[in-house]
Amino acid sequence: MADKSKRGLSEPAEQDDAVQSFIDELSEEPSGNHVIHGMVKPSDGNDGLMYALPGQCDHWIFLPRSAIQTIRRSGRVNCNGRLHTTATIQLKEPQSDGEKTFAGLASLHQASLLQLQRKLSLANALDPSCPTGTSWKQDQWGNWGCWP
Repeated sequence: MADKSKRGLSEPAEQDDAVQSFIDELSEEPSGNHVIHGMVKPSDGNDGLMYALPGQCDHWIFLPRSAIQTIRRSGRVNCNGRLHTTATIQLKEPQSDGEKTFAGLASLHQASLLQLQRKLSLANALDPSCPTGTSWKQDQWGNWGCWP
């Protein structure tokens, strides 16, 4: 039988070690504008992997190995009944004009999604008491309500 008094003394030390490990991981995380988070799976070839946004397992894109600077497994997520590995990927800095154009477009798309997310979070919950002939929507000044 294990001595409970000794086990109690080691638990805080193990917790401190786990906290320190997490802090160390945070300091090692990639920084910059070219970090993406999502689901990954093997591609048909050995020259890259397939990438999708979490929960969007119907839309995968090929990500060539040559575009990846670092990659770190971040967990697993269920999508349509299948578990997929998730990863944090730091892409290499774009070099060619084409790469810079696509990186800029991706940045614009991400900014647009973040703006939409902020607007949706400010909206009140759907009001089921809207009278017939009106719907719950936003007016030109950003006010939500029942409007014709």
